[in-house]
Amino acid sequence: MKPKSLVPLVIILVVLAGLVVWKKSSVPQTTIEQQVGLVTLLPDGISKNDIAKLDIYAGEAPDKKLTLAYDTSGDKWLLPSHFNSAVKKDVIDRYLDSIVKIKGEPRATAATESELELYNLSDAKAFHVQGYKKDSAEPYFHLLVGKSPGYNSVFIRKAGSNEVFVEETNLRQQAGVYSDDSRPAPMGPEAKEPIPEPGIWLDKTIVKMDLEKMNKVALTLPDKSLVFERQEKPQAAPPAAEPGTEGTTPPAPAEPAKKEYEWKVASGGPGVPMKENGPKSMTQKLSFLEASDVVDPAKKAEWGLEPAAYVAVVSCEGQPDVRIEGGRPDPNGDGYVTVAGSPGGTVYKVSKFIFEQAFPKGTDVFDLPSLSMDKATIEKIDITQPGGDVSLVKDGESFRIAKPVAALDPQRTTAETLATTLANWKPADYADASADLGEPTRTVTVSGGGQTHTIKLYGPSKHVAGSYARVDDGTNVLVMSGMDTGKIFVKPGDLYVRTLLDIDDMNIGEIAVNGAGGAYSLAHGEDGAWTVAAGGAPEPADNTAAESLAGEVSVLQAEDILFGRSSVEGATETVTVKMKDGTRHVISVGPEKEGKHEVKISGKDQVFIVSAESKKGLFPPVDTLKKPAAPAPAPAPEAPAPAAEAPAAAAPGDAAVAPAPVAPQEVTIAPVPAPVAPQEVTVAPAPAEVTVTPAPAANVPAVEAATDPPADAAVSQAEPAPAPAPTP
Repeated sequence: MKPKSLVPLVIILVVLAGLVVWKKSSVPQTTIEQQVGLVTLLPDGISKNDIAKLDIYAGEAPDKKLTLAYDTSGDKWLLPSHFNSAVKKDVIDRYLDSIVKIKGEPRATAATESELELYNLSDAKAFHVQGYKKDSAEPYFHLLVGKSPGYNSVFIRKAGSNEVFVEETNLRQQAGVYSDDSRPAPMGPEAKEPIPEPGIWLDKTIVKMDLEKMNKVALTLPDKSLVFERQEKPQAAPPAAEPGTEGTTPPAPAEPAKKEYEWKVASGGPGVPMKENGPKSMTQKLSFLEASDVVDPAKKAEWGLEPAAYVAVVSCEGQPDVRIEGGRPDPNGDGYVTVAGSPGGTVYKVSKFIFEQAFPKGTDVFDLPSLSMDKATIEKIDITQPGGDVSLVKDGESFRIAKPVAALDPQRTTAETLATTLANWKPADYADASADLGEPTRTVTVSGGGQTHTIKLYGPSKHVAGSYARVDDGTNVLVMSGMDTGKIFVKPGDLYVRTLLDIDDMNIGEIAVNGAGGAYSLAHGEDGAWTVAAGGAPEPADNTAAESLAGEVSVLQAEDILFGRSSVEGATETVTVKMKDGTRHVISVGPEKEGKHEVKISGKDQVFIVSAESKKGLFPPVDTLKKPAAPAPAPAPEAPAPAAEAPAAAAPGDAAVAPAPVAPQEVTIAPVPAPVAPQEVTVAPAPAEVTVTPAPAANVPAVEAATDPPADAAVSQAEPAPAPAPTP
């Protein structure tokens, strides 16, 4: 085709394309919302700046609503329902943005409240979000959120309307509330829709400062005060010129070295070297301190804040000082802090771990003096304490208990742990030398390898769980942690195995019990069966119950040992155990004292302490040991009363016989007299096959079958048939 011939075709195509574009531009364009039919569920023209308060709650608990309100004076959102705590700005902004964009796709219209429950959209089942304008007592909008039909959708409706919509934004989940359609449902009869909690909304940031601008931290703790300052590190001097290079061209001046800083102790402290990264964790934590929760500021005394036992004053370049006040009622628990001068005086709860970083233990910052010995060289350990003195002496590779002495097996693990802990002991904290310690309460002396060291313990530490201590009567006031105290200053009774009877319950022959509930005895037969006797002839015992008692006796464990005591105070109850080899053991138990009982074992010099529960197991009631009586046989069913017989019509060759109530079958029976009836029954003399009709009633006398009936007396039992009408 010639090029000139193509020109008209190109012109035609261009014209057609223009027409198509013109036609499309003239057709009104529809949005996705219009195509899907999305409906705005909030008042027209609403913006998030119109919302001044939100109430969110589960329909089952409207009285436990969570309220968020905008504070114009501070330009921030607060939680009036949670001590007016501050709300995270990014969280509330995101939630308000989601609310104003709510548009639902119509799904259904529920005719009744029960139909709304299918979507969890009834007033009682739904999650409610109410929004208010400033100074308005009536909700500006009220949305109800139901269950999720899919991963990224949720049912929703407006209050006062039964029209159900589907929406992508789940306001319930964004509020931190999850129900059975999005995570495992709570189980049990008490399971309910979760209620909204403040945790997701709370601004838990206590303070936030620029770490590079921090230059001073002054700490005051219950038993010490010290100040740290950030100082510039001294710069190294420039290297000296090498010999023989005089007169040569000097090198170009080097770039000035970047300034480096380090933290130093400005005042206070234990007078020992600081660790390389001593205050690093403390300064980092104080620069950005976060809480785990917010508590009632009206209970400051309860949180240890009146007055505050802990104070950290942090200085930053070009900024006013920040004063953080803290309290910790339990030295081993969480702490509570507040920022002096903060609006509302919010009191924050801080985890134990974070609190001890902000207000550190001495061992975290300083190289405190310790007791370092080679355990292998320890020859003797002597402990003086109110609960009883202890003395251990090295005997070969282990330790022998020299004091107190008992006819029991030693608990070697306890002695080894004591020696190991003592040889490697390091203090957990320190206190200022001016701390009031009082008189020492316990002392441990360890000797070996040509050296002797003494640790004296005083009252409880005010900063960490433990006790104040001095090593070799030195000037440093140290702290022994509660864990180390328990391992070193052991109770004398913990040095021994406290199983009171080392016997095998299978070898027990007899057990005689004489208690407040009476006296009885158990005997163990050669066949393994037990018998019980209580003032009479022996009778079979419940083997399981008897073996349980034997087991209680064989594993009886003491909670403590009373050294120096040889008898039980007060009236006693006894359990006497006779072994199959003839050996006897007597357990004497005293009366209860504060949930405990004193116990004396024959052949042992000490008195032991057992729990009330252990004592109860030694004296079960005798009735629980007896073999349960066999159940009485069920009474035989009474014979059914004869039913009244219906009168039968007399017919030649026929006899009306009342058969036994059995299924129709052919049986051979002997001729029997006709049933007694107020009429004469005629029986044909000739042998005949008689049709027997069962009576309709089931309770009729059975007819016994003859063992050997005559041949001419065979009777065939026919199918049941109604009796003939009586003759007039």
